[in-house]
Amino acid sequence: MKNPIRKLAATSLTLALFIIGTAGSVQAVDLIGGTNPAFNNGDFSLSSNFGTIGGGVLTTDVTAQIGSGPWNGTARGVLGILVPPTISINGAANPGDKLNATISGLTAVNTQLGLVQNGGSVFETVDGNPGGTLPAGPTQYCLTGTFSSTDFLTANLLANSGFGVAITTGGTQGTSPTPGTDVANSFTMLGGGLFTLTIDPLTSMSGSFSLIYDSPVLLDPVGVRLFTGENPVLVSTSVLSNVTFDNIFLKATAIPEPSTWALALFGAGALVMLARRKRSAALS
Repeated sequence: MKNPIRKLAATSLTLALFIIGTAGSVQAVDLIGGTNPAFNNGDFSLSSNFGTIGGGVLTTDVTAQIGSGPWNGTARGVLGILVPPTISINGAANPGDKLNATISGLTAVNTQLGLVQNGGSVFETVDGNPGGTLPAGPTQYCLTGTFSSTDFLTANLLANSGFGVAITTGGTQGTSPTPGTDVANSFTMLGGGLFTLTIDPLTSMSGSFSLIYDSPVLLDPVGVRLFTGENPVLVSTSVLSNVTFDNIFLKATAIPEPSTWALALFGAGALVMLARRKRSAALS
């Protein structure tokens, strides 16, 4: 007959390892790009998303699909003063390999009312829980990507231009898309997310960014917005003339609840107690 103490020890060990393993398993899902860079067209390679919006009309702001999506754009002018910029994917005069999204025709002018600028954004809204694998609780979102320009980039130029990225929720797709509401915005610091930006020191014409946001709830739908021209307090007319975005990656990771960590500590404690009992039994 099996020793009851050994049986209890084996059961305790199995339970402790299960608790620790469950607590330590982190659920994460790629929402745009990632393991498959073309997922939801994170690399802008989908030919049906090629196209151009904006530009040319002095009085008309545009929010529309680019091609047939999934990326959309908003091009904003200044009534009677500045035309909206041109937003293109594999369209007019994109730098590099053209598999990217470019906002061009950006400018700022000094008027009797002060400094004004045009601006634009590229945005997309996706399923926030594909496959239903994420719990409904706290979730961390990480948005990364690269950007470039034909201008020499500096932190001051990007800041004055109103350049930034945002994580959104509540947006819609289709022929009349909406970008939804920003929950984390790198320019305004909305949401208190952790934002990092690096400019290539060799060329000063490209860089990368990362925006990490801890949401108290799972965002579904969730989206991203890549923008420039959103500085309401321009200090000069020195702004980006164009900017290109590429290699967009949005990832969602479930944040373990405090009770989960408590279970992990309980499991670790059970292992410690079991080890001590085995040592005491061996010495007696």
